[in-house]
Amino acid sequence: MQRSHPLQRKNHQGPAGKFFCAQKEAKGIRQVVGAPDIAHPDDGVKWERQTALLTAFVFEMWERVEAPDKKAALEARAELQWFLLKSLGQLLRVAFDDKDSIAGKWACRLLGEIFFSIGKYVGMVRIKKPYGKLMEIETFRDEKRRMGKVRIDVLDAGVVLDIVKHELKTAERYQKRLIFLSSIDNRDNPEAKRQRLKEAATKKGIPADYLPLVDYPAFYSETKEQWWKFLWELIKKNNPDFLQKSRNGGIAPTRGIRINPRWATYRPEFRNAFNTLAKLRSTVGWP
Repeated sequence: MQRSHPLQRKNHQGPAGKFFCAQKEAKGIRQVVGAPDIAHPDDGVKWERQTALLTAFVFEMWERVEAPDKKAALEARAELQWFLLKSLGQLLRVAFDDKDSIAGKWACRLLGEIFFSIGKYVGMVRIKKPYGKLMEIETFRDEKRRMGKVRIDVLDAGVVLDIVKHELKTAERYQKRLIFLSSIDNRDNPEAKRQRLKEAATKKGIPADYLPLVDYPAFYSETKEQWWKFLWELIKKNNPDFLQKSRNGGIAPTRGIRINPRWATYRPEFRNAFNTLAKLRSTVGWP
């Protein structure tokens, strides 16, 4: 009898493409029907709808982990813990199954980024034992070495960088939700569709300022100019106390200018932080 891989997930693909997961009960294990058939990327609308739903669900779980609703917070933490641990197990499996394949090299690069991110916040990971086997794989070693060359200081959460990161992540989260809402409206009239999207976004708590993002491309170095014009207005609007704090204590570098600073005073710092995020997004997929 062939022994199953230790990292192989217990969930399995059931009949008609249905995804089942095992849930423990007092009397044993019951099978719970989960997602429907997963779309192929060529099926544009269906694929975008499913990926948007997955993204929205995961981010919603992260928003709930500290929710005042204890049950909602507990369930969110349980779902995320299961998802992350299972995903890491699958990532390790792909890395070791065929380390020379495209998928294997991708898994090794992703693992390298994960180890670098952990090391950045808790100190450089120097203990060989936890990833000794991975260090035997050339792709993992190369990625870990390359990531180590990224300047740590630009990754630190300074005041300006922290604001830019927050606004960017908020905008991208709303963009995914808007794309999802737009994909389920099959109206042929563009004006009617846009009005319906505006109404749906209002019901979902999406501010009107973010509606243009439904037509924006994804954020990368190639699209940063379009995103910068959009984000700069949001940065100024959503951080009204920034200038007052800077006048009181000088919370950010301004090349020596401290008297009555304006947003224009800090624009170069914000732009530099934004460019850094664009470069990191295109090279290492962060943030």
